[in-house]
Amino acid sequence: MSSARCRQIVLGIGNAERSDDAAGRAVARLLQGRLPDDVEIAEFEGEAMELLARFEGADAAFLVDACWSG
Repeated sequence: MSSARCRQIVLGIGNAERSDDAAGRAVARLLQGRLPDDVEIAEFEGEAMELLARFEGADAAFLVDACWSG
């Protein structure tokens, strides 16, 4: 049995400069210190291609974002 750990990342997405509520980034800040140490928590405000690069090598990725529709 392998002792290798899964690489897990939580990405909080948002950009207040783009009239975004940046809710995902706020959630990422709230999660700091509340998840196991081996879970990477990061804030993200860039473009889609940069977002895809963040997933590289991850076994699991959790995106936190918000949108308004209607």
